[in-house]
Amino acid sequence: MSEVCRKKVLEAQIGGADPEKYWWWITDEALADMSEQLQRQHYCIVDSVLGEKRAAALQAEVRAARGQLSSSRLAGGRTGALLSYSHAAVRGDLVG
Repeated sequence: MSEVCRKKVLEAQIGGADPEKYWWWITDEALADMSEQLQRQHYCIVDSVLGEKRAAALQAEVRAARGQLSSSRLAGGRTGALLSYSHAAVRGDLVG
């Protein structure tokens, strides 16, 4: 996580903000920093953005989905009408 974002988290903690209610990552300063990171390196790390309760709920949902997911599919585009295939090196995620 960037130094700007760490500073926003620290400000929230020092100010006694409830991490489940105060969304520091939607402040103008944090959004500008995340935007700059995305433009520069094409990714951005934002620690603890969900909060403990939401992260636990998401984890439970993902665990419940096990066995209901399948390999993602690619389509042939303009020249491969109705062609569908898997290629883990291109797209290795699971979908449901």
